[in-house]
Amino acid sequence: MSRKKGRMLEVDGLSVSYGGVAALDGVSLRIPDNSITAVLGPNGAGKSTLIRAIAGLVRPRAGTVSYGRRLLTGMSPEAIVRLGISMVPEGGGIIRELTVDENLRLAHLWRRDRADLRKALDEVMALFPPLAARRHLPANSLSGGERQMLAVGRALMSRAELLLLDEPSLGLAPRIVSLIMRTIHELRGQRGLSVLLVEQNARSALAIADEALLLSSGRTVASRRAGELAHEEELWHAYLGY
Repeated sequence: MSRKKGRMLEVDGLSVSYGGVAALDGVSLRIPDNSITAVLGPNGAGKSTLIRAIAGLVRPRAGTVSYGRRLLTGMSPEAIVRLGISMVPEGGGIIRELTVDENLRLAHLWRRDRADLRKALDEVMALFPPLAARRHLPANSLSGGERQMLAVGRALMSRAELLLLDEPSLGLAPRIVSLIMRTIHELRGQRGLSVLLVEQNARSALAIADEALLLSSGRTVASRRAGELAHEEELWHAYLGY
């Protein structure tokens, strides 16, 4: 799959409020092409708000988001997907009444390219063999790990260049968490994708990330190389409860 290189996601001074309560307060970050950035923090830190604002699902009261020098702020979620950015929301966002195959095809529908549809389906099935074995079963028959595979597969069907993943390991067994994290890392290495990974499972996220951002109460507490943050025990104790 050919990709446009050098497309950096840039978030500058992003602030979002809900009913007068600040969920994000002046957050900035950079996600270079072909990299993984982990966003960590306790519950209520603003992690999901950040990812929803980037995806165009909430409007910021201040600040901007741009991708490859294209301003995303004010764009519709659909227009942002067409630029190569795809979000996997917490819980996956799959349609449980549809089959695995139907969920995947629906995610590719806007591209209107039958030849690419077949290729994209084959790639997802090769990446996630359990889905191939359950291709014609309804999504509500899948295990939690399989549903998360399907959610990531849907994002890949849109030919995303940047994945926004919101808590992909939530509620999964440790073995499945390891599989999901390994797959995310392989997607970066094999396909050159960039990833913004919002995670409660800080250890797993830092193990595969290049950069890390720690949020608390909507503000940036730390922005480091992931390997450096992994060894800052005082921050872990203060903000992550470890």
